[in-house]
Amino acid sequence: MKKILLITVLLFAASGAGALTITDDVGRTVEVKGPVNKIVCISPAHTEMIYYLGLEEKLAAVSKNCDYPPKAKLLAKAGDFMNPDKEKIISLGPQAVISGGGVQKGVIYKLESMGVPVIVLYPRELSDIASDMRKLNSLLGGGGKSEKKILAFEKKLKKALSKKSRPVKVYAEIWGEPLMAVSGNSFTGKIINAAGGINAVNSAGEYPKISKEEIIKADPEKILLFYAPEKNYRQRPYFSATKAGKTGGITAVTGAALDTVMRPGPRVIEAIETIEKILKEDKAE
Repeated sequence: MKKILLITVLLFAASGAGALTITDDVGRTVEVKGPVNKIVCISPAHTEMIYYLGLEEKLAAVSKNCDYPPKAKLLAKAGDFMNPDKEKIISLGPQAVISGGGVQKGVIYKLESMGVPVIVLYPRELSDIASDMRKLNSLLGGGGKSEKKILAFEKKLKKALSKKSRPVKVYAEIWGEPLMAVSGNSFTGKIINAAGGINAVNSAGEYPKISKEEIIKADPEKILLFYAPEKNYRQRPYFSATKAGKTGGITAVTGAALDTVMRPGPRVIEAIETIEKILKEDKAE
């Protein structure tokens, strides 16, 4: 470990003159020595942003969960999202690390204690995706070329948000044991709202635990499961007691579609379109 620390110190001492100052999404001011040519990204959503901006050559490594676009799978891996490999990250000598925060707090503190700047990016609103992309563009020096891509994204998002349709009451769930719902305060909840849904769960928390009785009382028109549930999930008694259960309006969103919904990245427009299509489906027999 002492050898790794020495390598890190030498690498940072040898970095280019000048510094960039970035205010991250948790309000911290992070100083990074520039020009920045090597970073590690342990947040799948932000790896997608970096590729969208055309700045992937600056990536020295990503997490094992950074699997989109497919080319990201070929990059060196620095642990997974839940358990980033701090020794691997330090050995690479990155000028900065991009983190999604939350469960990565422990690694963030450890890396910063060893002189590695960590920028925490955690979009809370759909519009924050463009804001995060601008922070990445500033950090990585993409300039006007990348800014044009951000403007194109904003234009598409604005168009997606301008669509109006009959509001549909939605109960969304991210886990079944214990039951964990998607609230309107979460990023995923805001995607549902943008797609024409009204969240059946009112909670200050983003993904609160919920009871079967609360689901029945909420009586949603549509039920969305954002994970791969058991085979007969539509037959759960407390689902069957709702409008959604009686009309067949229960859908499990999995695979690539699930990634677009759960990752606050540039594919959020696809996520809105996917949920909008599901909410408009009439499965009543």
